[in-house]
Amino acid sequence: MTIKDQLKDLASSGPPVDKSLVQEIKNKVEQGIYPIDLDMVTEKMFESFEEAAG
Repeated sequence: MTIKDQLKDLASSGPPVDKSLVQEIKNKVEQGIYPIDLDMVTEKMFESFEEAAG
């Protein structure tokens, strides 16, 4: 298998995600028991927008 084929396989399967961990976090957020730092989230969103804008 070539590197190109391997990259196609990786791209088609999507990123590696621990679905059980994602579900656990979702449940905690819904229950209001997961600590979310809104200042940090906002800062990271703005950083992402700035990077996308170039």
